[in-house]
Amino acid sequence: RPASLVVADFGCGDCKIANSVRNKVHSFDLVPLSPLVTVCDMAKVPLAAESVDVAVFCLALMGTNLQEILEEANRVLKQG
Repeated sequence: RPASLVVADFGCGDCKIANSVRNKVHSFDLVPLSPLVTVCDMAKVPLAAESVDVAVFCLALMGTNLQEILEEANRVLKQG
């Protein structure tokens, strides 16, 4: 994929994606395992609406507020 695509990594863990690609990656998790992590609830990430091209959930969809998390990803994803 082009390096111009912006990625939101929901439940990023130790930021393997951010450390592996050339893209701008916003890394979110409840525990800061890396200085790249923005600590927050994945249902309320500090991004503008329609500001990312790709949302990643790798082993991260186990919260009790799953619907809110998916709605948040939909909010920050660009149309199309």
